Amino acid sequence: MKFLGLKSITVKKYNHAGSTKADNTKEYKNLLEQEFFADKPSTKWVGDITYIYTAETGWTYLAIVMDLFDLKVVGWSYGLNI
Repeated sequence: MKFLGLKSITVKKYNHAGSTKADNTKEYKNLLEQEFFADKPSTKWVGDITYIYTAETGWTYLAIVMDLFDLKVVGWSYGLNI
């Protein structure tokens, strides 16, 4: 890569822990209790949000919901804002 004059694109990591809308004063019960297996469909769903940086639009967001019974994605959303 050096011989060809190629360089990787380095993106400064962004801290997404800015202001929060969550109420951190409450304690929430752990409903799954580390049991990530389901006996029947649609009894346990989990979700996650990830941040993806693109050169065209900047930060974009991907949110998914997955059924733990068959590990299939139930729904997802991708866009410029959450």
